[in-house]
Amino acid sequence: MDFFEFASKKRFEITEKDLDCVEEKIQIYKKYNFKMLNIDDVFEKIDENLKKKITDKRFGLLCGGGIDSNYLLAKSLSWGIEPIVISAATKGNESELKLLSDFCIDMKIEHHVLDIDISKIENKSNMIKKELGRYPNDQAAPLVRMLVERAQKENCEIVIDGQFADTLLFANPQNFLFKKTHRFTSTLLKYDNRPSEIGVKIVKIIKYLTYNKIDKILFLSRLYFFDDNVYRRMSNIINYINPELLLQLLFWHVLMTKRERDKYINLPLEVFSPFDDETLLFEVMKLVENDSILRGKYNKHSMNKFSSLYDKRLCGKSASFEAY
Repeated sequence: MDFFEFASKKRFEITEKDLDCVEEKIQIYKKYNFKMLNIDDVFEKIDENLKKKITDKRFGLLCGGGIDSNYLLAKSLSWGIEPIVISAATKGNESELKLLSDFCIDMKIEHHVLDIDISKIENKSNMIKKELGRYPNDQAAPLVRMLVERAQKENCEIVIDGQFADTLLFANPQNFLFKKTHRFTSTLLKYDNRPSEIGVKIVKIIKYLTYNKIDKILFLSRLYFFDDNVYRRMSNIINYINPELLLQLLFWHVLMTKRERDKYINLPLEVFSPFDDETLLFEVMKLVENDSILRGKYNKHSMNKFSSLYDKRLCGKSASFEAY
């Protein structure tokens, strides 16, 4: 099995130890002294996190033209702090990257674009495998490694990344699907894979819509379990916390630990995301629970608005739902 096959099919086991951590975070959340009243307060703290890290430093910004990284670029420039922009030319971001490149040229911002192909990804993933004794759990790990190495070559002291914004702001496509289908909670359907690829996808979607809440949460979180005690404990947990918040905690404290943070192991420079802030996660969870925060993609509307007002070429594009 090569890296691409491994990474695309990789799901992660949730254990009782993971649930211990989740339940501990639930107790912290229940007792937390909440201070934020709206989404503007949340972004004020995100901005503070960013500014603390980049002031008086030569820093690289991983930016491919999306909403999250464009916001960090526009916000930095609004403070008069200029980053070294590091991008990758990959299939699917051509139009956004062209706008970003034009913007950087006009603004005389140092911009480095790496030409990435499958062979380079494979070589880098094999190199990481030699270091770790395994393939990285996150499919983006080889790409991130190459971008950070380029930042190091350009004498950057730190690298800023827009990762985890979707999870912090309840803007993952999985959040949208869970919210829209939470009433469909009948028993699981059994099915056999059909020869037709479209047929398989249709049956898969129907099967997903009929999942009960716990199975739906596990499915969307890319998690599975071997121990029946895990399922029983989740059945108990879901009785005293909003299922949408449980999905978020599993994303943050299980999936991000097992998969997404894996791409930052053994990098030559510190990589920092201003969205990676547990205290902010609790604040946003409370806003969602109180229903005083706009949901889904609208949570990021103010980010895109700020970037677009700074320069219309920084109007980014949201991610689409991954193939499960």
